[in-house]
Amino acid sequence: MGSKIAIKFNKFEVVANEGNSTVDLRGGAPIIQYYESIFVPYIVIDFGIIDSGDTLSDSDSSRGLLSKIKLQGSEVVRFSIEDGDGNVIDLSDDKSLRVANTDYVYEGFKSTSLKMTVVSKEAYDNTLSENRCKNTYAGTVTDIARQVLSDDLKTTKTVDADATFTTQQFLGNNRKPFDMILDLQRFAIPATSGTSGNRAGYLFYETSDGYMFKSLDGLFDVQPVKRFIEDKLASNDLPARYDGKIYSSVIKKSSDALSQMDAGAYNGSIWTFDEKEGQYVKKEVSSGGKSTAGWSPVTLNKELQGKPTGESFILKPKDRTLPGDPVDSQVAKSNEENFPTEVLIEQTKQTFRTKMGISGEVVIAADFSLHPGDMIECTFPEGNAQRSVPGGTFQSGIYMIAELCHYCDAVQTFTALHIVRDAYGEK
Repeated sequence: MGSKIAIKFNKFEVVANEGNSTVDLRGGAPIIQYYESIFVPYIVIDFGIIDSGDTLSDSDSSRGLLSKIKLQGSEVVRFSIEDGDGNVIDLSDDKSLRVANTDYVYEGFKSTSLKMTVVSKEAYDNTLSENRCKNTYAGTVTDIARQVLSDDLKTTKTVDADATFTTQQFLGNNRKPFDMILDLQRFAIPATSGTSGNRAGYLFYETSDGYMFKSLDGLFDVQPVKRFIEDKLASNDLPARYDGKIYSSVIKKSSDALSQMDAGAYNGSIWTFDEKEGQYVKKEVSSGGKSTAGWSPVTLNKELQGKPTGESFILKPKDRTLPGDPVDSQVAKSNEENFPTEVLIEQTKQTFRTKMGISGEVVIAADFSLHPGDMIECTFPEGNAQRSVPGGTFQSGIYMIAELCHYCDAVQTFTALHIVRDAYGEK
């Protein structure tokens, strides 16, 4: 199923916590599963290692790879791999990866089998009490997210963040940095929208390129980075305009309209209690039904269209000014909202639910240039009677990569993608 072209191991070293001795694990014929996901704020890599017991030599005898290191957890890992097209995942500096856990599956007289999970260094840093968010944060949501990453989490990695609309104020409340930023997602509106609603909702995740704080709607506005085809033909020849073949696919045609309705994916209400006025105000929020990736959005029964189901409640604070505002500005802002509460919470929920209403899994040749958040175009054969005919118009079209896994062993290597979108058909 996977490509027969083996990947190139540029580096795979573990540094001991005691004494800083280094072990090169490339001789252990590692099996790799490398994960990136829009749902996880750090990278995860699973390794399977077979230590034959004679890979290291000294003056007295032969020793195994694992004899020089205890693997107690949190060790520095230096890792770099390259696919057949020269795309590199380089996480080889000492600030990139740490050992999360190890599991010795088998220990015998001549060999040892080990499973090891490695995560981003920040997964550990996020747990430290000294890195908790204890301040009052003011500015755009993007400004605050950058401040939390640099000042609280203290990461030195690149941050790619879409600009956000309006200035706001939040309390850290001793939250962990990841929790703080994940909470901020709900209040983020892309600056390009020119409106306080309809495009709310951001994603926070990490790739080998760094941290991403991206508008979900904005990701769908970008042109596909690559195009793939599943034509069921034995030939490796690619039609014009395509970058690779899909070895296998499973597109979920099932729908759960009841679950979506219950979660308020299409229409919702938000009740806001204004402490200043001492009363509740109800406003209805609609997703609008506008599709971004296809031509056929979900259409509900006429009896249900436009009727709200999800409900949210929020407290509107008395004080709507920002730290450092002059007195006259504070007085002028006393009747203004700190952020557009009537749309943000409910609209963000609707955005997340509708944008991922259709999902599938595809397997392609190993491609380390792809990341979660990338848009790709997929062409699938449509129907049993058209197995060998590409270009169908129902499943085919533009998808966003939600998650990916690069799998590599001594025999084959491939990339598995979890893809999502909000509508059927090719635009």
